[in-house]
Amino acid sequence: MFALVPFSLGWSAQPSSMSPPSVQVAPRLVDGDLAVVFDKQLAALSPDDPRGYYLLGEELLDVAIGPADHQLASQVLILAFESARIAGGHPAVMAGACRALASMPRPSREKRLLESLVAFVDPSSVPPRWMKRQAPTLVDSTPYRLSVLLSLIRGGEGGAAKQALAKVDLRDAVVAIEPFLAKGGVTGGLTALDRYAHAWPCRECGNARIIRKQNTTPPEYVVCPHCAGTPGPEMTYDEYVAQIRLEAWLLQGANRSWAAQLTADDGAPLSDPDPASLCSRLRIDGTKMYWRLGAWVAASQPAQQNPPPALGPTLSLPLASPSP
Repeated sequence: MFALVPFSLGWSAQPSSMSPPSVQVAPRLVDGDLAVVFDKQLAALSPDDPRGYYLLGEELLDVAIGPADHQLASQVLILAFESARIAGGHPAVMAGACRALASMPRPSREKRLLESLVAFVDPSSVPPRWMKRQAPTLVDSTPYRLSVLLSLIRGGEGGAAKQALAKVDLRDAVVAIEPFLAKGGVTGGLTALDRYAHAWPCRECGNARIIRKQNTTPPEYVVCPHCAGTPGPEMTYDEYVAQIRLEAWLLQGANRSWAAQLTADDGAPLSDPDPASLCSRLRIDGTKMYWRLGAWVAASQPAQQNPPPALGPTLSLPLASPSP
């Protein structure tokens, strides 16, 4: 920039001493930085105000980047639930914290526990079961595609099965349900499905199930000797039934059977929605509710004050003796 400076014949352009304003660029956050950025807000939390934990937990969850940030948000939300439980009279905070915790990536059993706690602590926020309608399984959903894949493998439709297994997300889903596949006779999981897909259709009849007898006029047909008229891997009756039950569980049908649920989880008991046990089940120490110096502590402690700066060694001067 230039400024006009007067001289004898008029005005001249001279460089100005004004410098352009500096641009402040916010540093890019990485996983774990939220504990530093929100240190003051965390330190201000108190069990006397459960809603404060809840609001801050949701804010942390909105801006969380990685596992460390999500762990911090999860702990704040759990402490919101625990402080509200101890204080009493905060059902909306307890239910909201459970919903926020259930929205985070976690095992399905923990999600079911959190959902059951919502209905337990705040029944008015949950519609009656008779008003709920079963959501249809979409044809492009992963459970539906998994069910179709199992039927393709079972029927020996190798070409279509190979096309389905070419999708990365479906292969990941197969890995996730490998323990359940073993109950249906598919031992080996994804490797076994790949092997079955490449072994079919039948190399003799192409899954037509019959072949033409040689030198017959008019043509005569017999059952294919290779697949015996039933293309696909050999299965026992129990394995077949287990696969059908697994598909019923995947599709979440309205007429879902107890047998399908038993196939899925071996009849594991449902979690008892006990509010007092939430901290222990989610592996959080509910007694440590105060954030001090970057860690959770049990008792409220004031932030450590910096000691006053040292002034150096003191000099001892001899007292002057009185004048004679």
